[in-house]
Amino acid sequence: MKIEVRSGNGWMRWVGTLLVGVAATAAVLTTGSGEAAEDARLVASDGTVGIRFGRAAAASGEAVFVGSQDQEVAGVTNRGAVYVYVEPTGGWEGTLTEIATLEPSDSCRFFGAAVAAWGDHVAVASLASPQHGLPGAVYVFERPPSGWTGTVNEVAKLTSQTTSFGDSFGHSIAMTEDTIAVGAPFYGVGGGVYVYSRPPGGWQGDLVEDAVATASAGQSTDSLGTSVAIGGATLAAGAPNNGARTGEVYLFERPPGGWAGMVSESARLTADGGELANFLGRSVAVTPAGVLAGAPRATVAAVQEGAVLFFATPPGGFSGEHTETARLVKSTPGGGALFIGNSLAVDGGWVVAGTDQPTGGIGRGLVFDMWSAPSTPTITESFVLVGSGSTSFDLFGWAVAVAGETVVVTAPQKTVGGNSAQGEAAVFDGIGRIFRDGFEGGTTLAWSVTEP
Repeated sequence: MKIEVRSGNGWMRWVGTLLVGVAATAAVLTTGSGEAAEDARLVASDGTVGIRFGRAAAASGEAVFVGSQDQEVAGVTNRGAVYVYVEPTGGWEGTLTEIATLEPSDSCRFFGAAVAAWGDHVAVASLASPQHGLPGAVYVFERPPSGWTGTVNEVAKLTSQTTSFGDSFGHSIAMTEDTIAVGAPFYGVGGGVYVYSRPPGGWQGDLVEDAVATASAGQSTDSLGTSVAIGGATLAAGAPNNGARTGEVYLFERPPGGWAGMVSESARLTADGGELANFLGRSVAVTPAGVLAGAPRATVAAVQEGAVLFFATPPGGFSGEHTETARLVKSTPGGGALFIGNSLAVDGGWVVAGTDQPTGGIGRGLVFDMWSAPSTPTITESFVLVGSGSTSFDLFGWAVAVAGETVVVTAPQKTVGGNSAQGEAAVFDGIGRIFRDGFEGGTTLAWSVTEP
């Protein structure tokens, strides 16, 4: 079998054990500006005006889950929906509609406000609706034996014994095989995180929290739990409004006996110099190498372009207060306020940072290579993800997700089919297996490979 592929950009991709150049239409094909366009676009089959499809997103294996908390379902306003997509046999390509929907079996509102996935399980938040007497909740779904298809109902429901309507329980979710963390940024004094441990029989039935994580000296404006992440025994929670919106990230360690009762932080992560109003903790991620936190208003080259701060795990682990080891920033600063770090996703050594509403610009997704420990205090992106046809009002980059070599970037305000703010999600495939080949000059090259 003979394979011949042409590339004019200098990017290479591993496919199995064969190294080939990637065709010009693939997401990994970058232009001279280092930008990549999507392979596929995800939309809701019942999309309409104002559903804001893409307010949340998650990915696991070959499946992608997209939340639309404002969708009307069966005549119920703001019931919300979560749409499921699985990579087709031929790969991510074209415009795709869902193959399944996740639907709670009881009454709720704003379902799909936050989504997290791990293996064959998905956790979805619904926010409180006081006017309907509905508190917030998190629903856990399991992949059916026949796969994701049709309408899927939850296998478990997570609620709180202490939260009130105004706590914003479900604002954020993090999930691993045996733990689910749910952010409630207006709980108590300064916010908190509810922690659920998987029962011996698995995620089933109605469950209440095992522990609540709060700051030992929380302030009323902290908003702890705006973002949450779990890695091993470590729980990270962002408090972006802490200290005149300078922001902090709190780290909590699972006690030796497991998550139980009230838990206080073991460490705090802050920005070097205490930069004001950078909203550190708007997004967080935990990796074996350290903790990443979005600071979407961080100043770079005198402009609030935003950055992602990396805190390397010390040899003895995190304890006390720490400042960042390195900053992940755009390679060409000064081009406008992108607000990098509004959203964050990590898989392996790839870090994907989304943007907030840019000032006079179009949202982006930035991919950073963190496969090895940073050797400099500043890390710039490997390439930039752009949505075809995006405008400055689409909120492209609002939510990001990554699984293996697939990246998802949402644009919840995008006009689709004439429907304003219907929203869509862009899929970029092959991202996790891209390498520079040394030919960045733009010369068109051709490779011919013969398989014996």
